[in-house]
Amino acid sequence: MILGVAVLLTGCAQTHVGIPVAAVEPGRSKFDAHCAGCHVIDAVTSGYAPTLEGASWVTGPEGLIIRIVLHGVGGPIEVAGQTHDLSMPGFESILTDAEIAAVVSYVRSRFGGISTPVSAATVRQIREANQGRREYWTAAELLALD
Repeated sequence: MILGVAVLLTGCAQTHVGIPVAAVEPGRSKFDAHCAGCHVIDAVTSGYAPTLEGASWVTGPEGLIIRIVLHGVGGPIEVAGQTHDLSMPGFESILTDAEIAAVVSYVRSRFGGISTPVSAATVRQIREANQGRREYWTAAELLALD
């Protein structure tokens, strides 16, 4: 019986939303370190930042969430039918392109059901296109871009 449970748990631990654990672990660990303290993760875990579950900012064009993670977002933003007026810091100076790609891939997989990973090259392209940006994005700016 114990062996059966151990085998079952080992098998369950090998995937996360249909993606091998190795593909999401770097993103998950960075998310846990930098994002999970604020964002609502599930119905049990509370946070003061908006939920990411099914949010159009997560499921929409990947450029939206990449820009948010890079430079942050501030001011009124609608998420899941509710308007929030908070600021989220950017991680441009803290996380590498590969780390941001991993976080965004994890978030899109975990909260949006999107299994296509985001590449570090895409993050680098967006980072380079917005060099010198020091202020948070607004929702209106982001929606006008993508």
